Amino acid sequence: MNSNAKKIGLGIVIAILCAIAFYFLYWIKTPAYSLNIIRESVEKHDVATFEKHVDMDTLYTKAFDDGIVAVDKIQGDGTLSNPLAVGFLQMLKPPVVAALKNETIEYIKGEKENKAQSNNKADDFAQGMKSKSGVDNSKLKDITVVSKENSEAIVALTLYNQKIDKNFDLKVKMTKLDDGTWKLKEITNLVEFLVEIDKAEKEKLAELNKNIVAELKMAVPVTAANVKLNSDGNPFFASYWLNYGIELQNNTDKNITDVYVLIDLVDNNKKVFKETRLRYNQNIFTAHSKLSLSYKDKLNQFIDKDMALIENMNDKKMEVHVVGIKYADGKEVKVLEELPDVVKK
Repeated sequence: MNSNAKKIGLGIVIAILCAIAFYFLYWIKTPAYSLNIIRESVEKHDVATFEKHVDMDTLYTKAFDDGIVAVDKIQGDGTLSNPLAVGFLQMLKPPVVAALKNETIEYIKGEKENKAQSNNKADDFAQGMKSKSGVDNSKLKDITVVSKENSEAIVALTLYNQKIDKNFDLKVKMTKLDDGTWKLKEITNLVEFLVEIDKAEKEKLAELNKNIVAELKMAVPVTAANVKLNSDGNPFFASYWLNYGIELQNNTDKNITDVYVLIDLVDNNKKVFKETRLRYNQNIFTAHSKLSLSYKDKLNQFIDKDMALIENMNDKKMEVHVVGIKYADGKEVKVLEELPDVVKK
């Protein structure tokens, strides 16, 4: 190889090394690099590094508030309009945030699996928030810097939810530290994220249940249903209750030992106002016979939704669904109430 060729080859190598060096120096100052630091700190059980790059107090405090807003939107039960409920939730916030922090640190340390199951309400609430996020069933697919201005950046984490088989974007705010790396401060779209996941879960569940629902409707159709509001007429402090009446038909050639029924009271917009679940297993529901069911549901005047029913039942309609049956031979047909676990390969 002549000297010119050597110089050209050396020049190319130097250019490549310079490009790599520039890329490396740029990369270590990006929010994405800091997210990788967070991931590695979990893998290495490095709590100090994790706490340097994640503001758990701010993250979980805002997540608690946003989680309550999301649940209120999903359930539509007006929790946030009830001062007593809001006051209780605010009292619950500090221990829930502490529980989330403790669980995070235990997980990083690798101690989570060795902990006994907690009966603490704050821990249960924290677990509920975690469950709704779908994080245990999600894999990180991509990281995109949405915006970056001075010492703040918004980063989108694309998460693939394995149960739903769909991608969701979780956006986080990060702030730059003095050493040029970044710290995760909060999730900026948690309300929308949780509402979107809930909607997608319900759609996926409806898809999986489509054939099961059709089979149940053919096997045990609802032939009659009625509901009536009753009162004992006490002028000082009356008691109120709903009387449900349901008639079912066993269209099959088999005897049935158990029937599972879901009763929904819906408003004019088809929004579920009250849900009641019944299980009948008192007597054999014989083949090609009818079954009449009655149920008394006491109402509580201190619960807003119950009080709304007491004041006005006129715009509520009763919908009855047979959601499961068990035949005398042991065979069961039941709708899925949650998405099945992902089978690990």
